[in-house]
Amino acid sequence: MDKKNIHSTNCGVSLSCLPLISVIIPVYNTESYLRECLDSVVNQTFKGIEIICVNDGSPDNSKSILEEYAKKDNRIHLIDQKNQGVVTARNNGIEVAKGKYIYCLDSDDKIAINALEILYNFAKKNPKYAVVTCQAMKFGIEQGLVVLPKPTTVNMYKCNCVVSTLGLYEKRFWQKYGGYDTRFNDGIEDYDFWMNFINDGQKIIKLSKVLFYYRIKNKNESRNEQTKINHGRLCELIHQKYPNIEKQINKTKFTYYISLITVDKNDYKLKIKLFKIFPLYTIKHKNGYVIHKLLGFIPVLLVTRG
Repeated sequence: MDKKNIHSTNCGVSLSCLPLISVIIPVYNTESYLRECLDSVVNQTFKGIEIICVNDGSPDNSKSILEEYAKKDNRIHLIDQKNQGVVTARNNGIEVAKGKYIYCLDSDDKIAINALEILYNFAKKNPKYAVVTCQAMKFGIEQGLVVLPKPTTVNMYKCNCVVSTLGLYEKRFWQKYGGYDTRFNDGIEDYDFWMNFINDGQKIIKLSKVLFYYRIKNKNESRNEQTKINHGRLCELIHQKYPNIEKQINKTKFTYYISLITVDKNDYKLKIKLFKIFPLYTIKHKNGYVIHKLLGFIPVLLVTRG
């Protein structure tokens, strides 16, 4: 954790009664949604928690809202730092976390009032699972269940089957894997982190209950827009970091992901950069070609010869 440019406020969690779960909430410019997120956490039926909010240099009113909540709830710790990105903010929060378990939450999303109780009880009774996740529901400008494959080893090699950061896991795994990789500050840092578990032979399970609510925002507000721009480069980095993905791909028919299209102003020719990638699921068949969609929430087309 970078000690520079960080101010931490401890709001009274007793060392004699350490929390079981540390909820980590990176915050950047989400004043419109932050109260809804915080309310969903402070009102949890599971009380053995601490809430570590990392204000990542927000220029809006987010810091004032965090300070307001911290004054009312002594389980809330506030870390205030210069803007360093969501990955560093998350790592800085987890480093000071006292809970055995970590649960990360983005500051524009929310969880069901009994989410942590259900996740914790299952994790405690079923220690063979290193990560416990749940079903997710979209809200905001879109509604509906987030449909992804089960997070099995094979499926995780194909794509990210865990929405955003919604997984309860023990802090020792974060320590073992060296935290979230800052090279993924532009996106899919959660997929990269979950891949550590898969490569380590750990199991991930998704419960059937909807406990997480994933906010869908306008394009100009969404971090996913930046993720799309950098997606090809990030996928290539994932493949380099986890060579077993390539081995899995090589067992299948070829697939090409059109990750970058640019137009040369001088000769007006399209220049297309291709990456091999494994498809998530089939959308439709047409003229012998199979069109796929990658990672569920990213609208990119993949084409394979049938």
